[in-house]
Amino acid sequence: MNAPLRKAGVVMMVLFGLLFAQLNWVQVVKADQYRNDVENNQVRVQQQEYERQRGNIIVDGEFVVEAGRLTKVDEAEVLRLATQARLRLDASIKREFAAAKTR
Repeated sequence: MNAPLRKAGVVMMVLFGLLFAQLNWVQVVKADQYRNDVENNQVRVQQQEYERQRGNIIVDGEFVVEAGRLTKVDEAEVLRLATQARLRLDASIKREFAAAKTR
């Protein structure tokens, strides 16, 4: 019984050694090739495209966002909308707790 276990152990060690050698080969020897390959640079190209400034956002013929800045929206209205959303959320949470207590 020891001989088959020993052979299996040797095979596992050899496979682990081959895996480790392949990992080093990819990271050390082939790194420049992978870094410079056009197919592997798609993520960097997409990041560069998304960092670029986009155009204006127009809704019903009016500028909503112009070059990254909100337009024609005053602070009071934003605060009012945020407060309404918070109140609706609080009411929803209270209803959920009340329903959970009655179960």
